[in-house]
Amino acid sequence: MNIPWIEKYRPSTLDEIVGNKAVMDVFKILAKEESMPHLIITGPPGIGKTTVAGALLNYVFKEKQSIRKECVMELNASDERGVDVVRMKIKGFLQKKLSHDRFLILDESDSMTTQAQQSMRRLLEKYESAKFIFICNDVSKISDTIQSRCAILRLSALSTADVSEIITRTAEKENLTISDSAISIIAETSEGDARQGLNLLQTLAAISKVVNIEMVQRMSHVPPIETIDRIFSKSTQEKEALSLLDALFEDGYSSEDISKMIFKLGKDRGEILLLEKASSLLMKLSDSISKVHFYSILIEYKNMQE
Repeated sequence: MNIPWIEKYRPSTLDEIVGNKAVMDVFKILAKEESMPHLIITGPPGIGKTTVAGALLNYVFKEKQSIRKECVMELNASDERGVDVVRMKIKGFLQKKLSHDRFLILDESDSMTTQAQQSMRRLLEKYESAKFIFICNDVSKISDTIQSRCAILRLSALSTADVSEIITRTAEKENLTISDSAISIIAETSEGDARQGLNLLQTLAAISKVVNIEMVQRMSHVPPIETIDRIFSKSTQEKEALSLLDALFEDGYSSEDISKMIFKLGKDRGEILLLEKASSLLMKLSDSISKVHFYSILIEYKNMQE
């Protein structure tokens, strides 16, 4: 059976989790308290919010893992978002007589209906021996009455270095040979989403146990950094640079893809001017930008090189 690597290598302890170290320390402190508060774990997709909740409960139960199954209920609120789920499944679980505190994990809880959240708030007040852990991307979609009864812990998007560490670890465990440049591109294009990075790595590994930058660029449809480098090289004449830029658009690369790779090139070179040009393009992405914007910036950049 081909297990998704995001599951196969899911951290089981708070110490194994990459990134957000200060917040992990807070979780450890909360887990030691006799009366742990209800929690809202929030942050962007793919940063490990659900993994953190699971690792936290591993920390809480420690040597009592045998009773964890009966004391923990996990629901995905996007699948079971209505008030009937609250009334039937959740209430039934909370009414069971157990020797240990029970924990209810509600993933994607920001998708719950208003009515379901109202019912949930009443359960929070009624069942003191139950601890609720709400997981969401957008905490503003959780009612104020629930928020006021919870400790809200915000996880930040993973840095490129964090995602690189996760990719490197996984590649080692899978005996992959992968270049540093390939790791860098995977981490950059994942934009802080480790799940996206691991899924891409697993797809690449199914093709070859040796992963290079060309494979990553083809699979993730990232403009070749070598082409971007040539476009903005002092030795490349304006006409050739414009032709190379045209070729990228003809190959189907989006304005966003090209802008991000220009930004990466500027960062790799430590070149402020190039970073400024890429930033101006990225800021305009919400508008309808065309090749003309790229032509203008490229010509201006070439003129400033002379």
